[in-house]
Amino acid sequence: MDENTGSAANDASGNGFSGTISGATFVTGKRNYALNFDGTDDYVDMNDVDLLGGSSYHDFSITGWFNRDTSNSDDTILANRNSPTENADDGFIVYIDDSTDKLTFEVSDDADTDEYQLESSSTIISTGWNHFTIVWDDSSVSGTKMYINGIEENVTRTGTLANVGTFYDDGGNVDLRIGGESDTATDSPFDGKLDDIRIYRYALNQQQINGIISEGALRFAPNEGSP
Repeated sequence: MDENTGSAANDASGNGFSGTISGATFVTGKRNYALNFDGTDDYVDMNDVDLLGGSSYHDFSITGWFNRDTSNSDDTILANRNSPTENADDGFIVYIDDSTDKLTFEVSDDADTDEYQLESSSTIISTGWNHFTIVWDDSSVSGTKMYINGIEENVTRTGTLANVGTFYDDGGNVDLRIGGESDTATDSPFDGKLDDIRIYRYALNQQQINGIISEGALRFAPNEGSP
C-alpha cells in the first residue's frame, strides 16, 4: 500500500502476491500510505491464490491495521469466501459486525455445513487506527486467538473447531479480497482505511505480534519463519 500511485497493491514479502485496486485510493496511513475504501464498492483483488498451503489448511495468522470511517454497516477487512453469513461457503472472513461493532473471524466448511467463529469482547465504534491479529491453530481451541492492539481478547467462540479443521478455498474458485467479499463489491464493503495487511503460514506468538505492531513492512502474502 505504500506505492501511493497506480492500481497495484504490491506484496512486500517477495512472494509475488500483488493485488489490483478497484476504486480504493491512496491516503496517509498508519505506516506511510494506506488505502481508503468508500464503503460502497471498493476493494483490492488478490486473485485466486493458494495463500494457506493447499487443500488442507494448517496454522496461520492474519494481521493488519484498520480505521473505520463509520460504524453503521458490516465492514469486511479480508475475505476468502463469498459472504459473512453462516454456512455460506468454504473459506474465511475477517469483518466488523454492524450489529455488535465487534471484530469477527469466521471459517466455514460448506461440505459439512460447519462454521467456527471468534468474536471480540471489545467494541470498535470510534474512528482511529487499531491493529488486529487473528491466530488460527488448526488443532487447538486455546491456541486459536484474537488480539486487538496487541492485547489478547476474551473472545466468544461459536461452533466446533475440529469440524472445520480442513476447510478449503471453495475448490480454487474464490478470490482473496481486501476490503470486500470475494463474490461481490457491494455486500459489506469496508468503509475507512486499511494498512499493512499480512498473512503468515504459522501461528504468531505475543512477541512476534508486538514486533509487527512496532514496525511496518506491508505483506499481502504468506510468510514463513520470522515476521
